[in-house]
Amino acid sequence: SRGVYDATEKIVPCRAKFTENIWHLLCAGLPALRYERIFPVSERGGVFDFGRIYSCYLHARIVSHSEGGSLVFECFEKEGYFCTRREKVLLKRGTFEYDGAALCSARYVRILAPEGTSVSPALDFCRYPAEETGFFECSDGQLNEIYEACRHASAICRQGCHLDSPFHQEALG
Repeated sequence: SRGVYDATEKIVPCRAKFTENIWHLLCAGLPALRYERIFPVSERGGVFDFGRIYSCYLHARIVSHSEGGSLVFECFEKEGYFCTRREKVLLKRGTFEYDGAALCSARYVRILAPEGTSVSPALDFCRYPAEETGFFECSDGQLNEIYEACRHASAICRQGCHLDSPFHQEALG
């Protein structure tokens, strides 16, 4: 009979299931990622503010009147701090859509574009959906804001596994 040895050297029945094909994969049971397009709430001097930090992919509608130049997107979690993601886009004449190549963490996006180039940026907020089974609300406005900040932090750090931040991307646990 098939079995494995335990620590006492006794044979224990093996409960492993055999399969004819090791590549017969099963669904992981994770829901599909949810994407939500977020637009800036303000713009000042080429820096677009999206109101809060998001785990996201860059998106932009670009109108260029020249061929062969480039523009640069720089993402920041806090204004004036280090850049969390930098993407360079080669321009072609006309109107086109750009979708970023990698997940980033951003609240602010600075755009360095040549004269005559129009850029309308957005962020594609990426997260696993979470069913909200309850809520919190009290008469203390500051506690309500803390709760909302914690709920948002949980959403931006949920990317298939729980992360310590959407920028650093180190799994917890």
